[in-house]
This record gives sequence, structure tokens and C-alpha cells, in this order.
Amino acid sequence: MTSTGTAARVIADFCRNNVRARSARPLGAGEIAMVAFLYDEDGEHTSVEVASRFNVSKPAISKVVESLEKRGLLVKERTLKDKRAFILRLTEEGRSLAKDIGDEFERSANILRERIGKEEFDRFIEVMEIANGIIDEELAR
Repeated sequence: MTSTGTAARVIADFCRNNVRARSARPLGAGEIAMVAFLYDEDGEHTSVEVASRFNVSKPAISKVVESLEKRGLLVKERTLKDKRAFILRLTEEGRSLAKDIGDEFERSANILRERIGKEEFDRFIEVMEIANGIIDEELAR
């Protein structure tokens, strides 16, 4: 049986390697997550909604928004209902980058599926979905 310490190290290595594979990207993990979220959810989202989704503070999201805005990947537009709130939208450059990042993640998934086999890959995804659900529950407490 695998110890929790070993499991934590293996998971951390997997995450580090996945980030390292994208080191040519000019974005950090938080920026990539926000770009992917705004692309995948293709709608109007405020920074408060994004902060809630990622279970982080609004100031933390504001830093990411500012960085993405400076890079020309995101624009903020005031909402009509609440002039203090902003809708976050990807620019065309941001949408293009999000698509490229999504394609890279899909290529990584395909490599894993090819190397470990469909059955093991499907089991890996199933376990990761369960794990993500557990972590989401813990973060919501």
C-alpha cells in the first residue's frame, strides 16, 4: 500500500512535470487556469464569480486579472447593474492562447493514454475525478 507521503510526492511530481512541459508559455498556473476557465465557460463572469470558482480571494484574482490585462489577453468591462463590478472577457489573443493551451493539454492526455493504455488511463481519470470532488468538498468547508 502506498503511503500518503509517497502519494503526495508522486502527485506533486506529476503536477510539476505538467507545468514544466509548458514552461515556454509566458503564463503562470493561475493565469493559465483563468484563461482556460473563461474560454471553457464562454460567458460573462465577474472577478467575484471567478474567485468563488477557484476558492481564492478577490485580491488574488485581481492580481491575475491585472497581469492578463497588461498582456492584452483579457479586458474588463463594467457591468450595467453594478458599476463597481467588472465582467471579464478574453481578447482574441487570449482566446487563441486558450485554444493553444487546451490543445497542448489534449496532446498530453493522448500521450498518457497511448503509453499507459486505455484501461489504465480511464481508471486514472476516474480516480482523479473522485479526488477532485473530495478536494472541492474540503475547500468548500
